[in-house]
Amino acid sequence: ELPAEPGLVVPDPDGGLWIVSRSGRIERLAGDRRLSLVTDLATELQSAVLAPDGTLWCGGRGEVFGLRGGKVERYGLDANVPLGAVRALLPRPGGGLLIGTYGGGAGLLRDGRVTRISTEQGLIDNAVSGFVEDRRGRVWILSNRGLSALAAGELERLDAAGHLHLLPVVLGSERGVPEGNFGSPAAALAEDDRLWFTTIEGAVSLDSSAFPWNRIPPRVRI
Repeated sequence: ELPAEPGLVVPDPDGGLWIVSRSGRIERLAGDRRLSLVTDLATELQSAVLAPDGTLWCGGRGEVFGLRGGKVERYGLDANVPLGAVRALLPRPGGGLLIGTYGGGAGLLRDGRVTRISTEQGLIDNAVSGFVEDRRGRVWILSNRGLSALAAGELERLDAAGHLHLLPVVLGSERGVPEGNFGSPAAALAEDDRLWFTTIEGAVSLDSSAFPWNRIPPRVRI
């Protein structure tokens, strides 16, 4: 009874599975193996993630859908969602949602409104394919120009106008990270704290627990 088309599978803490098809069908496979259709959004879906509050977030093209308690909330251009295919989603503390699009940059959804994040705010590339958060709260962003890492809480300090400039640590092609345009979901955190990313030249892995992070700001001399 499973759909023959490709899609995404999101595990639920209760042992069930959410099955998100590319065509927009969202089905639920319960622990007793019963399959049921939850909703059909009738639009292409590229990404999905389950938030701690139980909301299933799905990304389409220039729009994001939140499914909880049988109700669907849609956020699109009217909510300032960036244009482009939504390839990456990452729930944030306090109920926010980080949105990554291929070509339109990223965005932070808070209280029904998205603050856009692009190269103008310090993003290294507007073609985003993956997000993952390590156990130190750092957010890693996979793009066509490599990997970038943001310190814990740095995204949340962006105001509604996106005035704060991000200062990511960048690992590009010169550090062995190829273009990240491959697959979705494209980023994962393993139990041993290793980060995994998919790129056009294969998998890239990084030990986040051993990654250096200088917390002492440099002394400026003029």
